[in-house]
Amino acid sequence: MSSERQRASLFEMDGIPELSQALPLALQHVVAMIVGCVTPAIIISGAAGLDTADRVILIQVSLVISALSTLLQLFPIGKKGGLRLGAGLPVILGVSFAYVPTMQAIAGESGIATILGARSSAASAPF
Repeated sequence: MSSERQRASLFEMDGIPELSQALPLALQHVVAMIVGCVTPAIIISGAAGLDTADRVILIQVSLVISALSTLLQLFPIGKKGGLRLGAGLPVILGVSFAYVPTMQAIAGESGIATILGARSSAASAPF
């Protein structure tokens, strides 16, 4: 039995594609990451009127959280057949653009803190 793995189609279980197939797909994932993760952060920071430093922090945080969730999906935690977090699939997770208009309205009216779950001083009064 050979310890060397056979090349297989990308669509086969545990398939190892040739570099000529893998490289364009990897570049496509990088572009999808930029659009799906960075663009909503840019739009929302603009709607909230954040200064440049805060915009950069929001974009960086969105990239870090997306990277961590992507790693969790790719390298699951837990036992097979038991409780397991992650699917073991190479996916990129980001913000859905369906939420961007709602977040824009909230950020424009109440600020970025409301989107992140903080309460404004006007809303801190007891019910």
